[in-house]
Amino acid sequence: MNVYKLSADLDNYQNLYVEDTVHRYINDHFHDRVPLRDSWKPLEVSILQFKRCGVDYGALPANDFPKVGGMPVFSKRAVDSLRTILTDNGEVLPLLFEGKADIYFAFNPLRLVDALDEDRSRLRRISTGQVTAIEAYEFHPSRLNGETFFKIPQQRGRLYVTDGFLQRVVEASLTGFLFKPVWSSGMP
Repeated sequence: MNVYKLSADLDNYQNLYVEDTVHRYINDHFHDRVPLRDSWKPLEVSILQFKRCGVDYGALPANDFPKVGGMPVFSKRAVDSLRTILTDNGEVLPLLFEGKADIYFAFNPLRLVDALDEDRSRLRRISTGQVTAIEAYEFHPSRLNGETFFKIPQQRGRLYVTDGFLQRVVEASLTGFLFKPVWSSGMP
């Protein structure tokens, strides 16, 4: 089994944009694992338009995983392909993309798995004991049985996935996902 840190490929695909007030809402709510479905009002998102070093990021290809700040976002195609994994581990919430529904969806990850072996991992901490960085990961394999998409208590703002999630993304030919390997159990 392998564990990957999941992120969006923002250098090769379009990213989405929200207004600053909405961005604050995202930062305040998407790290806390609080259900939002009952109070959710679809947020308006659009393509992020900017140029840097000769690259027009607004002209890059669309993709299936364009994050918005700390909010994971999936295309309809990705939600259709990954629906059971997503709904088993959080909430799929509608967004409005340039005034249209059913194109992109926010994902509120609610699954927290206390699987990091802190004694064997290499961690950076501040004086309060809070973890500020994980330099080398070690997990308790038994705590990852059946897990595909989760957060860990030591870094609630990060998304982690296992081979089952990566395999579904590859099988569906979804784009825009970056998988950084952080741990392997050494078992096939």
